[in-house]
Amino acid sequence: MLDTKKIKTDWNLALLLPNDSDIEINAQIDAVSKKCLSFITKWKDRDDYLLNPVILKEALGDYEKLQSLGGALGNVGYYISLKGALYQDDPQVKAKSNKIEEITLQLAADLEFFTHKISRVTRQAQTKMLSAPELFEYRHLLELLFQQGKYLLTEPEEKILTLYSPLSYGNWVRMTSEFISTEERKVLVGGTKKEIKNFPDLTNLLSDSDVKVRESAAGAIDDIFEKHIKVGEAELNTVLMNQKLGDKLRGFTRPDAARHLEDDIDSPTVDMLLDVVKSNYEIVHRYYNLKAKLLKLPKIRYFERNILYKGLDKTFTFDQAAQLVYGAFLKIDLQFAKVFESFLYSGQIDVFTKKGKNSSEFCAGGAKSQPGYVLLNYTGKIEDVSTIAHEMGHAINDELVKANQNALMTEISLCLAETASTFFEDFILEELSETLDEQGKLALSIFRLDSAVNTVFRQVACYRFEQDLHNSFREKSFLSKDDIGELFVKNMLEYCGPSVEMTRNTKNWWLAWPHIRSYFYVYTYAFGFLVSKNLQKLVRSDKSNVEKVKTFLSAGSSKRPVEILCDIGVDIDDREFWLQGIREIEVELKIAEKSAERLF
Repeated sequence: MLDTKKIKTDWNLALLLPNDSDIEINAQIDAVSKKCLSFITKWKDRDDYLLNPVILKEALGDYEKLQSLGGALGNVGYYISLKGALYQDDPQVKAKSNKIEEITLQLAADLEFFTHKISRVTRQAQTKMLSAPELFEYRHLLELLFQQGKYLLTEPEEKILTLYSPLSYGNWVRMTSEFISTEERKVLVGGTKKEIKNFPDLTNLLSDSDVKVRESAAGAIDDIFEKHIKVGEAELNTVLMNQKLGDKLRGFTRPDAARHLEDDIDSPTVDMLLDVVKSNYEIVHRYYNLKAKLLKLPKIRYFERNILYKGLDKTFTFDQAAQLVYGAFLKIDLQFAKVFESFLYSGQIDVFTKKGKNSSEFCAGGAKSQPGYVLLNYTGKIEDVSTIAHEMGHAINDELVKANQNALMTEISLCLAETASTFFEDFILEELSETLDEQGKLALSIFRLDSAVNTVFRQVACYRFEQDLHNSFREKSFLSKDDIGELFVKNMLEYCGPSVEMTRNTKNWWLAWPHIRSYFYVYTYAFGFLVSKNLQKLVRSDKSNVEKVKTFLSAGSSKRPVEILCDIGVDIDDREFWLQGIREIEVELKIAEKSAERLF
């Protein structure tokens, strides 16, 4: 059992920086800068490490030490980025962030020579490096660099792109997010009672069982989106142009190719996943038809998709939720539970919603020597409990990788990261299931299906929306807000089916979807969900298989994702594998359909 008196619900950023006085920040920046400059001075004007494996091992060792401390960011950059997530509208935080970003971008650009030179060595040198026993622990890093080297520009050009990235991309994305995050509206919260709610709270009210509360929240969100839609139009066109120009300069032949290269995954594998999911949209159509009948609605409006079905209206205090998650983790493996306990007691989880706080939940892993942090927007609903498990899945993955890989192998491919996070969610729901009657179990099935639909089918629909966005932009050179809205509605309607109604303002609801600014990131959710189903089956069939899961969670970037999964018996290049995961979702739907027939 957890000692709830020890639980801290705000981030303890002092783990990174004892105080954020200008004196302390400048001292930290100077210390990081000196380490970076020392590395640059030692290796910048040398080429011998490109020819001699022994010298390259020394150089990589020095680079590894630098990256273990956070590279050009160091603790200060990490600290300010986290603080920025808590106070998106604070001008002082923004000022510090801009100052540090300028410094760290310059340092990152100055360090770029090292990996750039390695990436561009001759084929003969590549073969020599990959076969050298001295470089065995860095083998996959080198493979990645050589693959990425095919698309790199010259070193000066890469430096310019790095320095200009905030202006061409980062500032635009941040601006839209910050505008929305600071919005508040007075809405109905029950009966005739009205309260002022921030944006994350408004989105949570969309799943309320009271139709008037849902409509009030949806109306407020519509108003916020209408206010900022022209800004979103300008922002999205800018980031689409940024991606188009980048692809043209580098020679990528499709808009999502850069993402697949970064994730170390083959495009045909992703294409197969997308095709399997799309060809099974009918499962979602059946599901929303069932849900509409259970809710006694002629159709479910788009903003109402996640209404909680009666039987799971119970709310949980954070202490109760923490105990539930801890107990579920403990049943799987003691180490998982201990990581969660450490995060709770050390102040590595920021729990509750606040004005100006980032409205998206996330886990920041940090470098090898740095603590991880989880950001939640907890309101007590069952989905919030599930989110704790999801984000702690990321955190556990990060901690195991840090403990088992060197600092240059701690990067986790996004598709594997999302596998880790979704692996833990079902175990939490199983804990809840044990306390429910048949009505409650039907409600839990509906909740699980909501999760599956949102994680697999909706994210694939979003990926296809992104494909339409990028392809249409490359044809037209500008997309109006109406153009964007039409593409959004088309793709959402295609997966949702005839039982979901796209209301007049649905066309604007892409505005707050942050993932479309991360260029084709969302396939990883579907990937992770379907792979995690296989890992869950492994553990349920034999508890000792948790060691295979821990091996997977510890792998980092030591191998390609396809190889890491192959080591535990998963073949992601087999279409049948993806179909097995889809069938499990359909089995859950059949259980819900039969349960509904018995009860009604």
